[in-house]
Amino acid sequence: LTLFASCAAQRGTFPDEGDGDRQPGGVGGEGQLQQLPLTPVDVDFVDPDTGFVVTENGQLAKTDDGGKSWHLVHEFNEHIAEIDFVSSSVGWAMAQDGIWSTTDSGASWTKVPTPFLPGFVDLTGETVAWAIDHELQLFYTLDGGINWERKVSPCSSIETLASWSASFISSHEGWFICGSDEGMGGQSKTLLRTEDAAATWEVVAAIERDQEESQGSLPAGGYVADLFFLDRNTGWFATSRYGEVWTTQDGGASWHQVNEAPPGVQAFVRLDFVSKQVGWGFLS
Repeated sequence: LTLFASCAAQRGTFPDEGDGDRQPGGVGGEGQLQQLPLTPVDVDFVDPDTGFVVTENGQLAKTDDGGKSWHLVHEFNEHIAEIDFVSSSVGWAMAQDGIWSTTDSGASWTKVPTPFLPGFVDLTGETVAWAIDHELQLFYTLDGGINWERKVSPCSSIETLASWSASFISSHEGWFICGSDEGMGGQSKTLLRTEDAAATWEVVAAIERDQEESQGSLPAGGYVADLFFLDRNTGWFATSRYGEVWTTQDGGASWHQVNEAPPGVQAFVRLDFVSKQVGWGFLS
């Protein structure tokens, strides 16, 4: 797991409509960066060598050598909160007031029509994506955002919801983890899974804040930070406060801890994996 130190990502505002024609550059000469751009707010790799980061000031940088060097590919006029690429060419970027798409590795961007203000986006195919608005309503599209279908978020029914995270791997399969009743360094957590495009949700693991942890259970300690599934069996869950990362190999039914947090770390605010062994994360 490669660790990038950063402060917690903040939601940004949308870039100008004409920003797709801007040419990046002005940092490090000819758009080259010899170290990780500061301060990053999100990271996304599509294979062990190829990845993207977006910075606090709206710079999008790409690496082709696993992060040893970076080159600027675009500069947004405003902050971008999240990026998600499904290939070295195709990706989406989420701003406070909308979603943008690229098919040329981030050189130019086109606004994706959305009937909501996005707070989360997960691109699972070139035209397939899931999104969540600021009221925790769930949507998905099969045609690149031309049409959106509203679904029910399983966390919206929890009265004391304090935090959540979600991860989708296809047009029909995904997970939500809902955190509630936080306090005393711990939190009740419920992990749910859908295999029918969010028509139904099944609880696959749960733990109460004051419940004693058993082997294979979700952790009661720490708060929900991030959730990432690589395939229908393999996933990771990160906690804030204690900065732990947990992994599952059975779709979320059982979990085991894979790290001890570095000194001073409170949270993994982003997780991203390209295989069972290779991944990246942001720490705060």
